[in-house]
Amino acid sequence: MAAGQEPAERSDERQRLLRVLAAATFVVFLPSVHGGADHPGALRGLRDFRRDGWTDRPAYLIPNGLATLAYGILADRLGLRRVMFASLVAFAVLTALTATARSVEAIAAWRVLTGLGASGVVPLALVLVGGLFPYEKRGRPLGWLFGAMAGEWPSARPSARCWNL
Repeated sequence: MAAGQEPAERSDERQRLLRVLAAATFVVFLPSVHGGADHPGALRGLRDFRRDGWTDRPAYLIPNGLATLAYGILADRLGLRRVMFASLVAFAVLTALTATARSVEAIAAWRVLTGLGASGVVPLALVLVGGLFPYEKRGRPLGWLFGAMAGEWPSARPSARCWNL
């Protein structure tokens, strides 16, 4: 094997992990773009939902952004993969529990908790990429992660229906 090359199985393992990280990033960004107001059929009977902007993106994104700061410390103390897995599980469970909401306040509470739970995935995925890929080869893996995040935004463009035009 030439200098600077790695075994093929190690490369394949990293590529699989990169795909999983990109998928996790995509899924975690989904609620930030497709909040409950985008899916009014799922919330029949909650008349104030559209009027109450807090239950949509801010309830998810503000706690998500703030809690991101704590996940590095947790990962250093408890282990990166363990904390990232816990963040993914918290995201999945709390997202499912959001469907049980029967009031605007309950939706807002579930979305805040979901944002807190999900906020470890993306920063820890970036840390993993930094540890798995040498500096000269990080561009493509980082492109996968940022592409997974950006892949959501075209569907978030305001439409005439959104602005009641």
